[in-house]
Amino acid sequence: NILKLDHIISMNYHSVMAKVSVIIPVYNLEKYLAQCLDSVLAQTLEEIEILCINDGSTDSSPALLANYAKFDSRIKIINQQNRGLSAARNAGIEASTTDYLIFVDGDDKVAPVLVEDLYRSAILNNSDVVYANSLWFRPDRNRYFNVDRGIPPHVELNFVNNPFNELTSDADLYFKLPVFAWNKIYKKSFLTYNNIYFPEGMIFEDIVFFTRTYLKADRISFVNKFLYFYRLNRENSINSTGGRDFWDIFKILKMSKDLFVTQGLWPKYRDRFLLFEMRTIIDKLQKVRPELKEPFCTEIKRVYSGMSLSDYDLKFLETAPEFGQFVRILKGAEAMTGGTV
Repeated sequence: NILKLDHIISMNYHSVMAKVSVIIPVYNLEKYLAQCLDSVLAQTLEEIEILCINDGSTDSSPALLANYAKFDSRIKIINQQNRGLSAARNAGIEASTTDYLIFVDGDDKVAPVLVEDLYRSAILNNSDVVYANSLWFRPDRNRYFNVDRGIPPHVELNFVNNPFNELTSDADLYFKLPVFAWNKIYKKSFLTYNNIYFPEGMIFEDIVFFTRTYLKADRISFVNKFLYFYRLNRENSINSTGGRDFWDIFKILKMSKDLFVTQGLWPKYRDRFLLFEMRTIIDKLQKVRPELKEPFCTEIKRVYSGMSLSDYDLKFLETAPEFGQFVRILKGAEAMTGGTV
């Protein structure tokens, strides 16, 4: 990174008013962080502040951050005890001094025009949230994949340059959009006015954050470009461990469901949300460690044993293979140890 840093040191950012905050949570990312920072420092919109939240890292990440901060005044380091991804992102929201903010995970990378393109769309459309397309990438294979991380083609056709909100969209749209926090720009005043933060102490927190922003936003728009690159197969990633943290999905889905209920929107989303629940839970069941599959199924039965399907459109639900798997688990007829349910 010597050439990169030599270029940065010659640039004076002290007198530039930042327009966008880029929030980067950092926890033991020494293998990946330089690539992430280089991609953020290369943004075509230079008027940014880069908030690096060191969440109690025990590797060389803090030293790497300090080295980068010496050469670019836009980098601000916030150190905190390890409290998790949600707490780090929330700290970034609170520390932000700009009107707009973007989340970038410290093991990912972004296109040079990410900030500029999302910011321009937000300003031109007066949007509370702007989505971009994203790709998976595998450095070991030097390959990029478009695997359910992007905006579906029909959505691109209908909504690019045509802002919308919950009131102007049908129930299907919510379930076809990328829920991840990191491929979007947010108006900070929108988040703080509506008290929208990440639930702390849990994983899969993006689902709740996405639901809150989707239901509250007056205007959402899209940028039809692949601007964010999500790293696949990072070792020690929380979502790849398949541990007891996966039980958080039941709380996260309940919190999301309650948002629809409290806003009087449950009848509109009821059937599709149950299908979304089933698909999400079956997906997590397939990813938990083998020795945890049986207790995970037991938790499914505990949480949903009192559920009545009479209020739902069974003809709609029965078209999904996950529906049959889910019902068999509830009835106790599914083999719960080993294999895929």
